[in-house]
Amino acid sequence: MKILLTILCAIVVLFAGGCAVIMVGGMGLSGTIMSGGFALLPAGLAFLNVLVIGALWGKIKAQPGAFLALAIVDAIIVIIMLALWADMGLNSGSDNLLVGLPTLAIAIKGLLTFLYWRELRTGGIDRITP
Repeated sequence: MKILLTILCAIVVLFAGGCAVIMVGGMGLSGTIMSGGFALLPAGLAFLNVLVIGALWGKIKAQPGAFLALAIVDAIIVIIMLALWADMGLNSGSDNLLVGLPTLAIAIKGLLTFLYWRELRTGGIDRITP
């Protein structure tokens, strides 16, 4: 469970971090000023995932708020992806695979993050150890 969550969080860190770098660095100075606020969204998502990875492997103190915030953000992302998928039409074969797998992966990541948050909140574990 911990390894799967780590893998999914690492994929999100790579994707969201890359999006933030491209948004800030690929537009020049005027583009950076204009898109700076939007670049904080993927950067914040990458930061939350890094906090979760660090807590999972005992490198930093587990922050229950980071787990809860990430679970909520994942739920919002899944809802948006499902709405977009339904809007595209569920009968297109290649789109089902292209949208369905990432949606399922983020839903699993959100569920695992929520389960770890619940363990932290109930005091079942003080710190997530390897």
